[in-house]
Amino acid sequence: MFGVSVLISACLAGAACTSGSGTTSGTSGTSGTSGTSGTSGTSGTSGTSGTSGTSGTSGTSGTSGSSGTSGTADSGSLRWWVSCGAPVCQLDGGPPTGLAACGGSQKDGAACATAGEACDPGLGCSVRLVCATSDPKAAGCPKSSRRYKRDITYLSEGDVHALAGEALRVKLATYAYHADPAGERRLGFIIEDDTDSSAVGPSGERVDLYAYTSMAVAAQQAQDREMKKMRAEIARLRRDVEAQKGVCGATPR
Repeated sequence: MFGVSVLISACLAGAACTSGSGTTSGTSGTSGTSGTSGTSGTSGTSGTSGTSGTSGTSGTSGTSGSSGTSGTADSGSLRWWVSCGAPVCQLDGGPPTGLAACGGSQKDGAACATAGEACDPGLGCSVRLVCATSDPKAAGCPKSSRRYKRDITYLSEGDVHALAGEALRVKLATYAYHADPAGERRLGFIIEDDTDSSAVGPSGERVDLYAYTSMAVAAQQAQDREMKKMRAEIARLRRDVEAQKGVCGATPR
């Protein structure tokens, strides 16, 4: 009995021990190492895939907009340009151009199709919008430098006197334009009164204000020459009178 009880006690104790081995199941706590699966948080580094956002640099392809500089290629193509206008402009804006008003795509710098085509941009002073391949104002307005002219011939004294006479024959008048609803009165001359005048433009419908002004200068120059001759003649007559006084006042012998 004693031996059996010892055996039973040993078995019971051993059983208890083996059940204690269940505490080895505590080693399952090592499953806590599964917490290392938390390192899967490193998968968060996949966030670096966000660097794919650098693909946004493809936006630099937007620099293709620089192709807009190709507009400089229009330097030899037809486009609208603002002209010089009249060499001498009246303070009230000068006479109408006689052209249709510009509209739609007819704007300074815009492309055009027909060389020489023109319209009135409404700027006054006979300024017009012209379809051409180059800027008519490139050399300045008006072009009076010698380098822009050829066949230059200076007027003789006789030519100046002829122009002066022509200027003096101009019939000045006041008038209003049909195209001016206000009927504002203006001063000038009527081409039909002297169609051969040097102040009439090539079209026969417009006054060449530059030539007209030059005619006035010619009249002033001719008048100045006449005045000088008259002064010289008066000075000579005075000398003659003084000489005659000396003769008349001499003591007879």
